[in-house]
Amino acid sequence: MTLSACGSVQQPGESEAVEGFAGLVAADEPQAAVVGRNVLAENGSAADAAVAMGFTMGVTMPSRANPGGGGVCVSYLASQREGVSITFLPQSAEGRTPAPAMDRGLALLHALHGARNWEELLVPVENLARRGVPVSRAFARDLNEAADEIPEDSRLGQMLRRQDGALLREGDKLVQPGLAGLLGNLRRQGVGYSAGSTLARLIEDAANRAQLDLTAEDVRSVRPQRQEPQEIEVDNDKLFLPAGPFNERPLRQRMVRALAGGGADATAYRGQSVPSAGLVVADRFGSAVACEFSMGGLFGEQVLLEDSGIIASKSVQGPALDSLTTAVVGNENIPRSRLAIAAGGGDSAGAAGHVMSAVLDRGEGLDAALSGLPGEARRSLINAIHCPTGATGSGSGSCSVARDGHSDGLSFLVR
Repeated sequence: MTLSACGSVQQPGESEAVEGFAGLVAADEPQAAVVGRNVLAENGSAADAAVAMGFTMGVTMPSRANPGGGGVCVSYLASQREGVSITFLPQSAEGRTPAPAMDRGLALLHALHGARNWEELLVPVENLARRGVPVSRAFARDLNEAADEIPEDSRLGQMLRRQDGALLREGDKLVQPGLAGLLGNLRRQGVGYSAGSTLARLIEDAANRAQLDLTAEDVRSVRPQRQEPQEIEVDNDKLFLPAGPFNERPLRQRMVRALAGGGADATAYRGQSVPSAGLVVADRFGSAVACEFSMGGLFGEQVLLEDSGIIASKSVQGPALDSLTTAVVGNENIPRSRLAIAAGGGDSAGAAGHVMSAVLDRGEGLDAALSGLPGEARRSLINAIHCPTGATGSGSGSCSVARDGHSDGLSFLVR
């Protein structure tokens, strides 16, 4: 155990329980929020919490966040006074199945901004998969919606059903031994395992038997993109938005218009909605992370790739990107984050723009901002954190965290 010296400033990752403000966390799935809260309470960084939460949603909400899919994260690291965009979306040419990308994206986030040991973050998640986790209300909704699309006699259908043949219901236990095995190998061997020949061949063989076009070379060649984010000046702060394929979408323009015009233009949305799961985290050191994960549809291709624990995803690109919005507002002069938003589904950019305008321009609280969403933005699931004087121990008294009213997730101010 590493203990900080008496009177010294505690650093992220030091193995010591936090006294006082530890951060804020919100997620579309409640168990993921609990895991994130525990990481922050044990002095983890925002990136540590986001990594643990992302992998947890792969266990507790595989309809939207299985390792077979991917996502996008935007982070602000206070110690470096910089924003970072990480994109690891499941993408492929038409007619082909995307290679799994989620684990490599989360591994990059941890490599850049993590403070806790990688193995420590994955142990609780592996245990959830191996021992089983109660089906949450959020996941039960997805099961009901996708019930007619999941063949009862398929591997996925069998995993998602009770002994009496009925689909799992809220409170039933979901056990995923294949996914537990994958997480165990990732924990012991690191992310190199997911690009190794053994797993790549297993995925290719399973995909061939399911008549999906996915090769071992596809699996090995996945590379998450770390880039400078798109930026917008907001008074003395900066708004950081995802880059990569999002540079080709109207996200930045819509955020500029929302902040200049007092809200989102509800008529501007021309996107394609895909199901996703989001999270936001801010730590007491001033850093923040916002992520959205997607399978391109509920349970992606609805194919469990045999014993790998991986569910094949559909591609997420073009107009579908408009329903995945992540944003963080940070101040580079007094390094601390002020606002973090993850919005998924529907007009997510419109939802994020409305919340930012309401909070930053009109001085509304998060609950009020989330209650007045326009048009297609009302379909979005939103998680948001706001700290007017910055997400640090000294500024924590002004912080708030919220979810939109139709979310079945959970949020915490961690003390």
